[in-house]
Amino acid sequence: MVDDIVQDVFLKLCEQERRILRNFEPRGEDSFLGLLRLVTASVANDYFRRHYSAKRGGKVVTSQLNEEAGPSTMAGAHPAAEMQKSVLLAQMDQMLRAAPEAVGERDRSIFWLYYLQGFTAEEIAGLDGAGLSAKGVESALRRTANWLRNEVARRNPGG
Repeated sequence: MVDDIVQDVFLKLCEQERRILRNFEPRGEDSFLGLLRLVTASVANDYFRRHYSAKRGGKVVTSQLNEEAGPSTMAGAHPAAEMQKSVLLAQMDQMLRAAPEAVGERDRSIFWLYYLQGFTAEEIAGLDGAGLSAKGVESALRRTANWLRNEVARRNPGG
């Protein structure tokens, strides 16, 4: 089990042409170890979620409710939607990184753990690097989301 998790950590660090390592900006003496702890905690959490969900029927195939099947679906629509989503997420991350005085690195990490990785506030609070209670994580999420909404509205006043 440990070997599987270690291998998954290495795969996570190497995926998308080592994006995590390329985007890493050291902020202190032990910041790289903090990054490894965060990635390892995320991978281990995912591993155990898969493991326990398999016991409760995790192999059941599900589909999205808004997904349309049939000949009327355009062949190129799905990749375009995925591309738009990735561009939007990259723009949001760029906005969050551009304002370190408004949204710190910890709050940005919490935001992405919640919205991209699907962690709950309690799970994020349980991570070693968080240093917050579940209520503190919820507060950071609310603060970051509100700042992001206001920033988007400020940059695009016409809607």
